[in-house]
Amino acid sequence: MLKRLNKVVLCILMLLPQAGIAAGVPSNGILDFVILRNGSEIGHHVIRFEKLADSVIVRIEAQVDYRIAFIPFYTFRHVSREVWRGGQLIDMTAETNDNGDDFSINVKAEGDAFRLSVNGVETPIDAGVIPASLWNIALVESGKILDPADGKLMQVAIRNSGEEVINV
Repeated sequence: MLKRLNKVVLCILMLLPQAGIAAGVPSNGILDFVILRNGSEIGHHVIRFEKLADSVIVRIEAQVDYRIAFIPFYTFRHVSREVWRGGQLIDMTAETNDNGDDFSINVKAEGDAFRLSVNGVETPIDAGVIPASLWNIALVESGKILDPADGKLMQVAIRNSGEEVINV
């Protein structure tokens, strides 16, 4: 009986770190958004989740093509891959073209810190940084986030400003 209880407790503890990630993952494993400007579609943002034995792999693709009279006014292309284990980011790669500016981002866990590389320039950063990839609830609980498009670190503060009705 005690061995069985220990196994049940161990299974529950193994699932708890994933709870934050699981909260942001839809049952079909895909978040798919159309990007609109003034009611017209100008882009697409897709987030795909793949659960492996002890990890979650998150693949993100976003593109924007905003034109005025068939002339490209703004373009954006972003592809990234995040690997999460035990509720913690362990690896992220991203390639972005933001209206002609190219960014290559790599983040790797190294002990109790991360190694951030932006276009080949490496910097150590705190392990508590969360990528601002718009799916993980931990983003709103973190004071430091990483823009996965350009590699910039941002300080954020969340406060309750009350309720607001938004008509869509």
